[in-house]
Order: sequence, then C-alpha cells, then structure tokens
Amino acid sequence: MGLPNRLKFFCAGSFLEAVNPRIPGTPHRAAMQLIPTGTKRVLDICAGTGYLARMVATESPTTDVVALDLSPELVTYGERLAAAAGLTNLSFVRGEASHLPFDDASVDLVVSAFGFHELSRAARSNALAEIARVLTRNGAVIIVDVDLPKRWRRVFRAYLRVSHSAAAKDVLGTGLCELLARQRFIVRHHAGQLGTVLPFQILAATLQPSLRAS
Repeated sequence: MGLPNRLKFFCAGSFLEAVNPRIPGTPHRAAMQLIPTGTKRVLDICAGTGYLARMVATESPTTDVVALDLSPELVTYGERLAAAAGLTNLSFVRGEASHLPFDDASVDLVVSAFGFHELSRAARSNALAEIARVLTRNGAVIIVDVDLPKRWRRVFRAYLRVSHSAAAKDVLGTGLCELLARQRFIVRHHAGQLGTVLPFQILAATLQPSLRAS
C-alpha cells in the first residue's frame, strides 16, 4: 500500500464515520435486518472503521465479531471507537479479503458494506472463494454495495469511471449476483436500486450444498 493510499485512509476514518449513519436508505441497518438470529461468529470484510461490525457487536453482545481491513489506519481508528464503546466482543484484524487469515468453516456469517466494488476482479473472485472456505455448513454472506440509480444512470456511471477502477462497474445491477452464482453460491435475497444520493443494493447468499463443510 503506497504513501498516497496511506494518506487517503488516514483521512478517511472520520469521513466514513460522518457519512455512514447519514446514507439515505440506511444500508447498514438493512444489512442488520438480514442477519439470522443466533449467529455466533460474524466476520466483516473490507470493514473500514468497522461501522457495520460495531452495529452487530452492540446489538448482539453474545456474538463474536471480527472486522478485517487492509488499512492499518482504519483498523487503528476502528479499534479506538470499539474500545470507547466498551465492545469487548469486537476485534480488528489487518488483512486482505482475498486471503482471509481464518480457519476453514470457522465463521457463521460474512458481511461486507461497500467493499466489493473497491476490489479488483481477481481479488473479488478470490474473496468469494475465501468466504466459501471460512463459512460453516449453514453459513451465509450478506453484501451491501453500490448499484445503478433509478435515474441519472449515465451520470453515476461517469462518476464511477472517474473515481474508481474499471472493475467497479461489474457489481452494478445483477453483476454481484452473477459473480456469486459463478462461485457456486445461492442468492437468497437481492434488492437493488435502493437509496437516493448513494444508490445501493443488498443481497444475502448461502453456499451450495456441495460446498458446505461436513
């Protein structure tokens, strides 16, 4: 991770914490509503400051929550916020979504909020393969990410081209669903074109029976 990115992430923590609770449509809350009751261990990948992870840890104090992000600056920022909130069931790990430092079949649920569009195509595929590896037999993945708006689609596509890599557009529309299907997940829920200022989608998927750990 080069110096420009390190500087960007150093400044990003406070920005993310200011923006996340104000996103129209409350995407993080929508993700929370899909989490199965009784989930014991949750992994938040591309977690940033752990905003979603903190929500899970706060509302389910008996759940073991781990937030993973590549940026040491965001991990440190998130650790401070979790400590200030007294969240003893939340820990942070620095790592890549495409190389998860966890054992096989060790996580009940993987969540990700606005992280997949930031990954390269190869990293995105590898991340899903890693998610399949670490999920337990009845595990699931819940993903929130950007989507095409109902109006002004050309403007939004132009914004993505300017601000992100060419691979970002692949998650739009049914792109994430198709990627999950290619990785042999079964999409159980998908709602798109949500929100206003930041259009988003949310989906939940489970492993195909042939991929489930015995």
